[in-house]
Amino acid sequence: TNDATPTITGTAEAGATVTVVSGTTVLGTTTAAANGSFSLTPTVPLPNGTANLTATATDAAGNLSAPSAATPVTIDTRVPGAPQVNFLPPTDDNTPVITGTGTAGDLITITSNGTTVGTGTVAGNGSFSVELTTPLADGSTTLAVTATTPGGTPSAAAPVTVLVDTVDPLAPSITAFAGPTNDTTPTITGRAEAGTTVTILNNGAVLGTTVAGPNGNFSFTPTAALLEGTANLTATATDAAGNVSLVSASTPLTIDTAAPTVPTLTPFTGPINDATPTITGRAEIGSTVVTITSNGTVIGTAVTAADGSFSLTPTTPLPEGTSTLTATARDAAGNLSVVSAPLNVTVDTLVPGAPVITTA
Repeated sequence: TNDATPTITGTAEAGATVTVVSGTTVLGTTTAAANGSFSLTPTVPLPNGTANLTATATDAAGNLSAPSAATPVTIDTRVPGAPQVNFLPPTDDNTPVITGTGTAGDLITITSNGTTVGTGTVAGNGSFSVELTTPLADGSTTLAVTATTPGGTPSAAAPVTVLVDTVDPLAPSITAFAGPTNDTTPTITGRAEAGTTVTILNNGAVLGTTVAGPNGNFSFTPTAALLEGTANLTATATDAAGNVSLVSASTPLTIDTAAPTVPTLTPFTGPINDATPTITGRAEIGSTVVTITSNGTVIGTAVTAADGSFSLTPTTPLPEGTSTLTATARDAAGNLSVVSAPLNVTVDTLVPGAPVITTA
C-alpha cells in the first residue's frame, strides 16, 4: 500500500485491549468490540518496506495473551518517474509490442484515449515489453504509458506515437527496354510508391534493392553481371511499415555480348567506270548496321535485310584508281564484329584517247 498509516483490523476477545506492534515498535492500542473485532490506525507512519505486524490482547484482569502470528504489510509511498518508452517505427502490426525501461516490479499501463489497451510488469532488469491486447486502427495513435508502484502510486504518463499501416503498397512497374543490350549490368528503372524499398529480381532471384524517390521513380544498377540470354525482371515494393506489394509484371531483357559474324563483301568482276558503285555483301541476320570503309574512311552504312544481305551506294565518289573496301557489322545489342576481309575495287572513269588509223 502507499498509505503509511494503514488501518489495521482483526479479531480478539471481546473487551480486550489490543496492542499492535511492528517489530519492537508499538503502533498503538485499541479495544476489541463486543463482537471481537478491532481496528487501529497508527499515528506514526510506517517506513517504506515490509513491516511484520503482530498483536497481543490484555483482558480486564491484566492477563496478557501470546503474540499473534505475524502479518506482513508492504509500504511503498514513493512517486515513480515516468517510464522510458522506446521509439517504435511504423508497423504493419495493429497490436504492436511497446518496450522500454522503468523500476522493477512497477505495473505498466498503456492507454489510448483513456482506454487501457495493454498492461505488463517491469522485469527485474528494469525492462518491460507489453503487447497491446486491443488492436489499433490504421494511422497515427498517441499512447500514454504510465508506471504504478506496488503501493498503487501512478507516475506521470510518457507519450509514444505509433503509426500503424496494414495496407500493402501498389505493385511497382519496370520500364521496358528498347531492345537487346551488351551491358551485363544495365540500369533498371521504373516506378513505385514513393519512399518504398524496391527489390529487383531476375527469374525470382534477388539482384538488389533501391528506394523509390519522392516522385516515385527508381533506378537500380546490379553489381553482379547478368548472364547471357533473356533475363525476366520483376520487382516488389516494401513500405516503411513492412507491407510488401504484389510482384510486378515481368519485363524481359536480352543480354547479348557475342560479336556478330564477320560480314563479307561481294567482289567486283573487274575494273569499273562507276565512281559510286553499289556495294553488296552479307552479314549476320539481325545485324542492324553495316559500316563500309574505303581506305579506312567511312563511306556509308547499310541495314541488313531479313535474309542477311546488304547493299550500299556511296554518296561520295570513290577516287580514281584502286580502293580497298572493308565492312564491320553491329548487332541490335551493340556488339561490333571483326573487320571483314579487304576487297579491292578499281575505278577507271578516264575516256581513252581517239584511235589513229595509219593506213587505209
